[in-house]
Amino acid sequence: MADESNEKEVEQTPEQERRARAVKIARQQLEESMNFKQPRMAEIRLSEEVALGKPRVALRNRFNVPFDSVVMQGALDTVLAKSDDAPKLDFDAEEEESKRSSRKVTAVFAKESGDSRGRWAQKDRLAKKMCYLSGRAIFEKYTHSNPTYTDVLKVEDHYNFQCEPGGGPNLEEHLFCGTINNFFGKEQLENGAASCLYFADELKKLTENTTEEKRKELQDEYSNQLSRYKALGLDLSTHSYVGSDVFNLVKWEFMFEGERYYMLFDPKTDAVLRFEPLKQRVSPSGRYTWVSWASHEDMVFWSRAFADTIRPIGEVYRVLVNQMLENIQKRNWNMRAYDPAVFTDSAKLLYSPDGLVKANLRPGMTSVSQGIFELQTPETTSVTLNAIEWLNNFLGEKTGITPGAQGNSSDQKVGIYYGNVQQVAERFGLLNKQYLQAWVDLGILFDWGLHKNMPEDYMVKVIGLNGVGWEALKREDTDPDFSVNIVSTNAIAAETEMKATKRKESIALIIGDQEIKAQVSKRWLAEEILRSGTFEDEAIRVAMDTETDADREVLLHAAEAIRKIIDGIWPVKLCYSATTGFMQKIISYSNDHHDEIPLETFHRLNIYALAHKDVVVENMTRRAMLIASTQGRQTTDMALPPNVGAPTATVTATAPVLSPMQPQQK
Repeated sequence: MADESNEKEVEQTPEQERRARAVKIARQQLEESMNFKQPRMAEIRLSEEVALGKPRVALRNRFNVPFDSVVMQGALDTVLAKSDDAPKLDFDAEEEESKRSSRKVTAVFAKESGDSRGRWAQKDRLAKKMCYLSGRAIFEKYTHSNPTYTDVLKVEDHYNFQCEPGGGPNLEEHLFCGTINNFFGKEQLENGAASCLYFADELKKLTENTTEEKRKELQDEYSNQLSRYKALGLDLSTHSYVGSDVFNLVKWEFMFEGERYYMLFDPKTDAVLRFEPLKQRVSPSGRYTWVSWASHEDMVFWSRAFADTIRPIGEVYRVLVNQMLENIQKRNWNMRAYDPAVFTDSAKLLYSPDGLVKANLRPGMTSVSQGIFELQTPETTSVTLNAIEWLNNFLGEKTGITPGAQGNSSDQKVGIYYGNVQQVAERFGLLNKQYLQAWVDLGILFDWGLHKNMPEDYMVKVIGLNGVGWEALKREDTDPDFSVNIVSTNAIAAETEMKATKRKESIALIIGDQEIKAQVSKRWLAEEILRSGTFEDEAIRVAMDTETDADREVLLHAAEAIRKIIDGIWPVKLCYSATTGFMQKIISYSNDHHDEIPLETFHRLNIYALAHKDVVVENMTRRAMLIASTQGRQTTDMALPPNVGAPTATVTATAPVLSPMQPQQK
């Protein structure tokens, strides 16, 4: 009977059996990946220890200054300085009717990836630093809406990331990938199980079968990460208290039964807390949630890194410089031989201030110097310095890390300087080009995540020619098929800077030659001068607009009024400097967005605009009189200028279409 009872207790449902098969495959894949990559991780760890300046054991009375750390860190700073900006993404659509939607998605990306939210630029810099040391930059990218819309971008540690050993350089072609050392608190898992995100029976299995010894055993898997802290004199292993039970789980994405699945499991107990098709909730696009790029693209995923080239050169620097210091020390403290018959007390030969040494000259000796002999050390400093200079040239030639690239060039000529910039940009452009595709992939994941998890009341700020406007984001705006374009990189910036320099030189030639200057448009020349000063197109448009300058401040007031009404602020104070442009901006906004904003907001926008009718008539009449007086014309018979137009006609013509009681029908 007991045996039958035990059989009933271990009897599994078909779904549990399916999970058991899946976790067995995933665990085997994990073991294969960890064993395969371990030799490469050991090499990366050596590079990290050098970069962090980890102290080394030195022989007694021997120099061991870590000059290799200086070389490694200097090279790292140079590489990062030449590739420190994150690209900006632009979402575009082929169909003209979808252009507005793509601009909204671009605005959402700019907001969510900015420094006040996602901090993508900072994470990009951290990923590049990891790539310098390991050869791989790895991101984890996903979106969720629990409890609110949240876009997540994380830099993944190369020690934690796992993938198919023979999968090749492109991660999307791998059959599996995932990460270890994902720590979840017990309360977090229990809350997830209560909301049906995690399997309650598997959580029970995890908690009942996890002991302190097993948790400690898991800690050993990230000893490589702990070495970073130890190199800085910090011991994380004995200072990891967080106040609650913590479980170390594996995130895994792999092919199972012909489809990509997501699994969250514990490799020690085989507890599967989450198991579902990847595109169901985790990644709507069906792509992996990890994106990676290599600094040295190769046919293997774990390829070489910049640090692999710099580390042995740094070791040569370390040996040479320390030997030079030892040579100088030996020459300062040369050993000596003495005649004990002349110097009977050898202890007196040791240096002491104002010391006196008794000497007994032998017959025939004329000086005490004949009783002591200096064992000279040959001078090798000049040879060492020549070797270091050769190494500097060699390093610059083979890696592109030259004094000019590091900002130490003595040549200040503009043409030569920008030529150096171009050479460096081309040298490091290989790194730049290889990671652009990764950023496109991140943009695709962002668009899919926004489409799947977009909030109901997301408003985006769009900057137009006449100020700022707010628009509502709709689900149909988040088309996951938008093309993703890179609009800013370091290489593009360097090229633009060189073009700007050539433009400035051309403008200077035009201004300096009166005959050539007379043959070009004054307006064009003014625009080019402003553009050479790196002014944005909008700033140039404002500077060149001499007719509507008085209206610009009023249009900004209109944009602010629109924002307040959309945010639910009502009533809004009238603008007593309103013009026809003021009214037209508000009415045009309500007309263009009447199907995106609540009906009450639509009515308020139109009521607010039409409430300025009398103010506009008075202001425009006053302006017309002012124009007439400056032109020496009679004001009594004055009509409004044709380019201004009668305000009542503008409002009357527009208001029936945009009645404050009924929105326009498309």
